[in-house]
Amino acid sequence: MPQGAVWEREYKNPQFLTKDAKPQIDTKRFLRFLGSKQGLALEGLRVLDLGSGTGRNANYIAKLGNSVEGLEISATAVRLAQERAKALSVNAHFRVADMGVEYPFADQSFEVVIDVTSSNSLNDKERSIYLKEI
Repeated sequence: MPQGAVWEREYKNPQFLTKDAKPQIDTKRFLRFLGSKQGLALEGLRVLDLGSGTGRNANYIAKLGNSVEGLEISATAVRLAQERAKALSVNAHFRVADMGVEYPFADQSFEVVIDVTSSNSLNDKERSIYLKEI
């Protein structure tokens, strides 16, 4: 995980990351699109959040009544996400994982997969695996 050390350092001493627990606006827009344009009920879904960070998006989606799994490369971010999920009493689970390798889930385990600007750091080999997995 060449990116792991970079993101671990950033989450321990944030220079660019927000400490906000609110979901990103793009996530809320995407969910509105799924509901209004795609007719997808936004409750009771299994959702995978790639690059879940501190759980901002995953915990919000879980609070809507969904089961969410988050993959994140930083152990510090995963710890914060788990603490937030526990405080909110939501069905969100987080694990340290690299999204550029095979995922620890069976095929077709999720109805929705989100990735808010995380895959942009993948190299060609990792991106190929990422696309195959999602």
